[in-house]
Amino acid sequence: MKNKLILEKRRDFGEIISDAFQFIKMHIKPIGKAYLTFILPVILIAGIFSFITKSGMLSREQLLSDEGAFTQMFENLGSFVTFIFLCFSVIAITMNACAIQYKNTDSEVVDYASLIKMMKQVTGGQLMAILVQVIMTYGLLLIAAALLLFNGLIGGLAMFVAFFFCIYFYVNYSILPIGFLDQPSSMKDALLRSKNLVDGHWWSTFGIIFVGGLIGGFVSYIFVIPATMIQMIVTLGVMDGAESDTLLYRSLHGIGAMLQLLGQSVSFIYISSVMIIKYYDLVERNDNTNLRARIAKIGTREESFFENEGEF
Repeated sequence: MKNKLILEKRRDFGEIISDAFQFIKMHIKPIGKAYLTFILPVILIAGIFSFITKSGMLSREQLLSDEGAFTQMFENLGSFVTFIFLCFSVIAITMNACAIQYKNTDSEVVDYASLIKMMKQVTGGQLMAILVQVIMTYGLLLIAAALLLFNGLIGGLAMFVAFFFCIYFYVNYSILPIGFLDQPSSMKDALLRSKNLVDGHWWSTFGIIFVGGLIGGFVSYIFVIPATMIQMIVTLGVMDGAESDTLLYRSLHGIGAMLQLLGQSVSFIYISSVMIIKYYDLVERNDNTNLRARIAKIGTREESFFENEGEF
Protein backbone atom coordinates (compact mmCIF):
# COMPACT_ATOMS: atom_id res chain seq x y z
CA MET A 1 0.00 0.00 0.00
CA LYS A 2 1.43 3.31 -1.10
CA ASN A 3 0.15 5.30 1.87
CA LYS A 4 0.60 2.59 4.49
CA LEU A 5 2.93 3.52 7.33
CA ILE A 6 5.59 0.84 7.74
CA LEU A 7 5.91 0.12 11.46
CA GLU A 8 8.86 -2.29 11.40
CA LYS A 9 11.43 0.21 10.23
CA ARG A 10 14.58 1.85 11.54
CA ARG A 11 13.97 5.49 12.31
CA ASP A 12 16.04 8.38 13.56
CA PHE A 13 14.88 10.55 16.45
CA GLY A 14 12.94 13.03 14.34
CA GLU A 15 11.20 10.33 12.32
CA ILE A 16 9.89 8.68 15.49
CA ILE A 17 8.44 11.99 16.69
CA SER A 18 6.79 12.77 13.35
CA ASP A 19 5.57 9.23 12.59
CA ALA A 20 3.92 9.09 16.01
CA PHE A 21 1.84 12.11 14.96
CA GLN A 22 1.16 10.49 11.58
CA PHE A 23 -0.09 7.27 13.20
CA ILE A 24 -2.56 9.24 15.34
CA LYS A 25 -3.64 11.36 12.38
CA MET A 26 -4.32 8.26 10.28
CA HIS A 27 -6.45 6.68 13.02
CA ILE A 28 -7.97 9.77 14.61
CA LYS A 29 -11.54 8.56 13.95
CA PRO A 30 -11.36 5.08 15.54
CA ILE A 31 -9.15 6.32 18.39
CA GLY A 32 -11.47 9.30 18.95
CA LYS A 33 -14.55 7.06 19.04
CA ALA A 34 -12.84 4.71 21.49
CA TYR A 35 -11.87 7.71 23.63
CA LEU A 36 -15.47 8.94 23.77
CA THR A 37 -16.78 5.43 24.44
CA PHE A 38 -14.37 4.17 27.09
CA ILE A 39 -12.19 6.98 28.47
CA LEU A 40 -14.53 9.96 28.68
CA PRO A 41 -16.95 8.06 30.99
CA VAL A 42 -14.05 7.39 33.40
CA ILE A 43 -13.24 11.12 33.40
CA LEU A 44 -16.88 12.00 34.06
CA ILE A 45 -17.01 9.50 36.92
CA ALA A 46 -13.85 11.04 38.37
CA GLY A 47 -15.47 14.48 38.30
CA ILE A 48 -18.66 13.19 39.93
CA PHE A 49 -16.57 11.33 42.53
CA SER A 50 -14.66 14.52 43.35
CA PHE A 51 -17.93 16.45 43.62
CA ILE A 52 -19.61 13.93 45.93
CA THR A 53 -16.68 13.02 48.18
CA LYS A 54 -14.86 16.37 47.99
CA SER A 55 -11.73 14.33 47.26
CA GLY A 56 -8.83 16.75 47.02
CA MET A 57 -10.62 19.61 48.74
CA LEU A 58 -9.10 20.92 51.95
CA SER A 59 -10.97 22.83 54.60
CA ARG A 60 -9.58 26.07 55.97
CA GLU A 61 -8.44 24.24 59.11
CA GLN A 62 -6.59 21.62 57.04
CA LEU A 63 -4.96 24.27 54.87
CA LEU A 64 -3.68 26.02 58.01
CA SER A 65 -2.57 22.72 59.57
CA ASP A 66 0.56 21.11 58.12
CA GLU A 67 -0.38 17.69 59.51
CA GLY A 68 -3.95 17.86 58.20
CA ALA A 69 -2.86 18.98 54.76
CA PHE A 70 -0.13 16.30 54.61
CA THR A 71 -2.54 13.51 55.58
CA GLN A 72 -5.22 14.70 53.16
CA MET A 73 -2.67 14.99 50.36
CA PHE A 74 -1.92 11.25 50.50
CA GLU A 75 -5.62 10.38 50.67
CA ASN A 76 -6.32 12.56 47.63
CA LEU A 77 -3.34 11.19 45.74
CA GLY A 78 -4.62 7.62 46.01
CA SER A 79 -8.02 8.34 44.48
CA PHE A 80 -6.59 10.54 41.70
CA VAL A 81 -3.91 7.98 40.78
CA THR A 82 -6.61 5.30 40.54
CA PHE A 83 -8.49 7.27 37.89
CA ILE A 84 -5.26 8.13 36.07
CA PHE A 85 -4.33 4.43 36.00
CA LEU A 86 -7.74 3.51 34.57
CA CYS A 87 -7.46 6.18 31.85
CA PHE A 88 -3.89 5.30 30.96
CA SER A 89 -4.67 1.57 30.86
CA VAL A 90 -7.59 2.02 28.47
CA ILE A 91 -5.54 4.35 26.25
CA ALA A 92 -2.61 1.91 26.15
CA ILE A 93 -4.93 -0.98 25.24
CA THR A 94 -6.61 1.14 22.55
CA MET A 95 -3.38 2.34 20.96
CA ASN A 96 -1.60 -1.04 21.12
CA ALA A 97 -4.61 -2.89 19.72
CA CYS A 98 -4.81 -0.35 16.90
CA ALA A 99 -1.12 -0.83 16.09
CA ILE A 100 -1.33 -4.64 16.01
CA GLN A 101 -4.50 -4.60 13.92
CA TYR A 102 -2.87 -2.12 11.53
CA LYS A 103 0.29 -4.21 11.25
CA ASN A 104 -1.57 -7.47 10.60
CA THR A 105 -3.84 -6.16 7.84
CA ASP A 106 -3.28 -4.66 4.40
CA SER A 107 -5.70 -1.79 4.98
CA GLU A 108 -4.33 1.73 5.18
CA VAL A 109 -6.50 2.60 8.19
CA VAL A 110 -8.00 0.49 10.99
CA ASP A 111 -11.77 0.91 11.21
CA TYR A 112 -13.58 1.25 14.53
CA ALA A 113 -15.25 -2.19 14.39
CA SER A 114 -11.91 -3.93 13.85
CA LEU A 115 -10.34 -1.92 16.66
CA ILE A 116 -13.07 -2.87 19.12
CA LYS A 117 -12.80 -6.53 18.11
CA MET A 118 -9.04 -6.49 18.70
CA MET A 119 -9.44 -4.66 22.03
CA LYS A 120 -11.83 -7.36 23.27
CA GLN A 121 -9.28 -10.02 22.38
CA VAL A 122 -6.27 -8.40 24.06
CA THR A 123 -7.69 -6.56 27.09
CA GLY A 124 -6.94 -9.32 29.62
CA GLY A 125 -3.32 -9.80 28.57
CA GLN A 126 -2.72 -6.08 28.25
CA LEU A 127 -4.04 -5.37 31.75
CA MET A 128 -1.68 -8.01 33.12
CA ALA A 129 1.25 -6.53 31.20
CA ILE A 130 0.43 -3.00 32.38
CA LEU A 131 0.16 -4.14 36.01
CA VAL A 132 3.52 -5.92 35.78
CA GLN A 133 5.01 -2.83 34.14
CA VAL A 134 3.76 -0.63 37.00
CA ILE A 135 5.05 -3.03 39.67
CA MET A 136 8.46 -3.37 38.03
CA THR A 137 8.74 0.38 37.54
CA TYR A 138 7.31 1.82 40.73
CA GLY A 139 7.70 -1.06 43.22
CA LEU A 140 10.84 0.30 44.87
CA LEU A 141 9.36 3.80 44.96
CA LEU A 142 6.30 2.55 46.83
CA ILE A 143 8.47 0.68 49.34
CA ALA A 144 10.54 3.82 49.89
CA ALA A 145 7.37 5.88 50.35
CA ALA A 146 6.20 3.41 53.00
CA LEU A 147 9.50 3.87 54.85
CA LEU A 148 8.68 7.57 55.21
CA LEU A 149 5.92 6.62 57.63
CA PHE A 150 8.45 4.98 59.97
CA ASN A 151 11.60 7.05 59.58
CA GLY A 152 11.80 10.34 57.72
CA LEU A 153 15.57 10.29 57.15
CA ILE A 154 15.81 6.68 55.97
CA GLY A 155 12.64 7.07 53.94
CA GLY A 156 13.95 10.24 52.31
CA LEU A 157 17.24 8.58 51.33
CA ALA A 158 15.36 5.54 50.06
CA MET A 159 13.09 7.77 47.97
CA PHE A 160 16.12 9.51 46.46
CA VAL A 161 17.75 6.21 45.45
CA ALA A 162 14.46 4.64 44.33
CA PHE A 163 13.75 7.60 42.05
CA PHE A 164 16.75 6.79 39.85
CA PHE A 165 15.95 3.07 39.82
CA CYS A 166 12.40 4.03 38.87
CA ILE A 167 13.67 5.91 35.80
CA TYR A 168 15.96 3.03 34.85
CA PHE A 169 13.23 0.38 35.11
CA TYR A 170 10.65 2.60 33.43
CA VAL A 171 12.83 2.92 30.32
CA ASN A 172 13.62 -0.81 30.31
CA TYR A 173 9.96 -1.83 30.49
CA SER A 174 8.34 1.07 28.65
CA ILE A 175 7.69 -1.19 25.64
CA LEU A 176 6.47 -4.20 27.65
CA PRO A 177 2.70 -3.91 26.85
CA ILE A 178 3.12 -3.49 23.09
CA GLY A 179 5.90 -6.12 23.03
CA PHE A 180 3.77 -8.62 24.97
CA LEU A 181 0.97 -8.09 22.44
CA ASP A 182 3.16 -8.16 19.34
CA GLN A 183 5.05 -11.32 20.32
CA PRO A 184 2.80 -13.37 22.66
CA SER A 185 4.86 -15.28 25.22
CA SER A 186 5.11 -15.83 28.95
CA MET A 187 5.37 -12.69 31.05
CA LYS A 188 8.88 -13.69 32.11
CA ASP A 189 9.98 -13.93 28.47
CA ALA A 190 8.24 -10.64 27.64
CA LEU A 191 10.08 -8.87 30.47
CA LEU A 192 13.40 -10.29 29.29
CA ARG A 193 12.69 -9.38 25.67
CA SER A 194 11.74 -5.81 26.60
CA LYS A 195 14.99 -5.36 28.50
CA ASN A 196 17.05 -6.98 25.73
CA LEU A 197 15.53 -4.72 23.06
CA VAL A 198 16.33 -1.61 25.09
CA ASP A 199 19.87 -2.77 25.95
CA GLY A 200 22.32 -0.78 23.87
CA HIS A 201 19.61 1.80 23.12
CA TRP A 202 18.79 2.91 26.66
CA TRP A 203 19.69 6.56 26.21
CA SER A 204 17.91 6.91 22.88
CA THR A 205 14.82 5.30 24.44
CA PHE A 206 15.06 7.61 27.44
CA GLY A 207 15.41 10.60 25.12
CA ILE A 208 12.37 9.71 23.05
CA ILE A 209 10.30 9.16 26.22
CA PHE A 210 11.47 12.51 27.60
CA VAL A 211 10.78 14.49 24.43
CA GLY A 212 7.52 12.64 23.80
CA GLY A 213 6.46 13.50 27.33
CA LEU A 214 7.31 17.16 26.78
CA ILE A 215 5.30 17.31 23.56
CA GLY A 216 2.39 15.50 25.17
CA GLY A 217 2.68 17.86 28.13
CA PHE A 218 2.32 20.91 25.89
CA VAL A 219 -0.89 19.45 24.50
CA SER A 220 -2.20 18.74 28.00
CA TYR A 221 -1.65 22.36 29.06
CA ILE A 222 -4.81 23.26 27.14
CA PHE A 223 -6.72 21.51 29.92
CA VAL A 224 -4.27 21.61 32.82
CA ILE A 225 -3.91 25.41 32.94
CA PRO A 226 -7.67 26.01 33.39
CA ALA A 227 -7.78 23.18 35.93
CA THR A 228 -4.94 24.76 37.91
CA MET A 229 -6.67 28.14 37.85
CA ILE A 230 -9.87 26.55 39.16
CA GLN A 231 -7.97 24.85 41.99
CA MET A 232 -6.34 28.18 42.90
CA ILE A 233 -9.73 29.91 42.98
CA VAL A 234 -11.12 27.20 45.28
CA THR A 235 -8.08 27.26 47.58
CA LEU A 236 -7.95 31.07 47.84
CA GLY A 237 -11.68 31.21 48.48
CA VAL A 238 -11.43 28.71 51.32
CA MET A 239 -8.39 30.49 52.76
CA ASP A 240 -10.41 33.72 52.84
CA GLY A 241 -12.99 32.00 55.01
CA ALA A 242 -15.46 30.65 52.46
CA GLU A 243 -17.11 27.33 53.24
CA SER A 244 -15.60 24.56 51.14
CA ASP A 245 -18.72 22.41 51.34
CA THR A 246 -20.81 24.54 48.98
CA LEU A 247 -22.34 23.64 45.63
CA LEU A 248 -20.17 26.22 43.84
CA TYR A 249 -16.83 25.07 45.24
CA ARG A 250 -17.64 21.39 44.94
CA SER A 251 -18.73 21.90 41.32
CA LEU A 252 -15.56 23.83 40.52
CA HIS A 253 -13.47 21.12 42.14
CA GLY A 254 -15.19 18.40 40.11
CA ILE A 255 -14.66 20.34 36.88
CA GLY A 256 -11.01 20.86 37.80
CA ALA A 257 -10.52 17.13 38.36
CA MET A 258 -12.07 16.33 34.97
CA LEU A 259 -9.88 18.87 33.18
CA GLN A 260 -6.78 17.44 34.84
CA LEU A 261 -7.65 13.94 33.64
CA LEU A 262 -8.55 15.22 30.17
CA GLY A 263 -5.15 16.82 29.84
CA GLN A 264 -3.29 13.78 31.14
CA SER A 265 -5.22 11.34 28.96
CA VAL A 266 -4.86 13.36 25.75
CA SER A 267 -1.11 13.66 26.30
CA PHE A 268 -0.83 9.91 26.89
CA ILE A 269 -2.36 9.17 23.49
CA TYR A 270 0.69 10.76 21.87
CA ILE A 271 3.13 9.17 24.34
CA SER A 272 1.62 5.74 23.59
CA SER A 273 2.02 6.36 19.86
CA VAL A 274 5.66 7.34 20.39
CA MET A 275 6.36 4.14 22.31
CA ILE A 276 4.71 2.03 19.58
CA ILE A 277 6.91 3.57 16.89
CA LYS A 278 9.99 3.29 19.12
CA TYR A 279 9.22 -0.36 19.86
CA TYR A 280 9.23 -1.29 16.17
CA ASP A 281 12.38 0.75 15.66
CA LEU A 282 14.07 -1.31 18.40
CA VAL A 283 12.71 -4.56 16.93
CA GLU A 284 14.13 -3.70 13.52
CA ARG A 285 17.49 -2.67 14.97
CA ASN A 286 17.78 -5.93 16.90
CA ASP A 287 16.02 -8.45 14.63
CA ASN A 288 16.02 -6.86 11.14
CA THR A 289 12.63 -8.50 10.58
CA ASN A 290 11.50 -6.18 7.81
CA LEU A 291 14.82 -6.42 5.98
CA ARG A 292 14.76 -10.21 6.04
CA ALA A 293 11.19 -10.24 4.76
CA ARG A 294 12.11 -7.92 1.88
CA ILE A 295 15.11 -10.05 0.95
CA ALA A 296 12.95 -13.17 0.98
CA LYS A 297 10.58 -11.57 -1.52
CA ILE A 298 13.29 -10.74 -4.08
CA GLY A 299 12.31 -12.31 -7.36
CA THR A 300 8.62 -12.61 -6.45
CA ARG A 301 5.77 -10.46 -7.65
CA GLU A 302 4.83 -9.39 -4.11
CA GLU A 303 7.52 -6.77 -3.69
CA SER A 304 10.75 -5.70 -5.28
CA PHE A 305 13.76 -4.90 -3.12
CA PHE A 306 14.15 -1.63 -4.98
CA GLU A 307 10.94 0.34 -4.67
CA ASN A 308 11.93 2.82 -7.39
CA GLU A 309 13.39 0.40 -9.97
CA GLY A 310 10.62 1.28 -12.42
CA GLU A 311 12.02 4.79 -12.74
CA PHE A 312 15.22 3.59 -14.39
